[in-house]
Amino acid sequence: MRRLTSLPVAVGFGVSTAAQARALKGVADGVVVGAAFMRAVATDVRQGATERVLGLAGELVEALR
Repeated sequence: MRRLTSLPVAVGFGVSTAAQARALKGVADGVVVGAAFMRAVATDVRQGATERVLGLAGELVEALR
């Protein structure tokens, strides 16, 4: 992709863990995570959904620092 465009490159298929995001560090300019957040909410919408989403977001951010 880098040879085809000067635009930022993001990867968004199959990225759902901090380890996967970390593996893309330096390869892609960004990662797009959607389904993992939906699973975090769907586990139990009434209890702990916010904490699970915030926890996952924190793990992903830390992996990319």
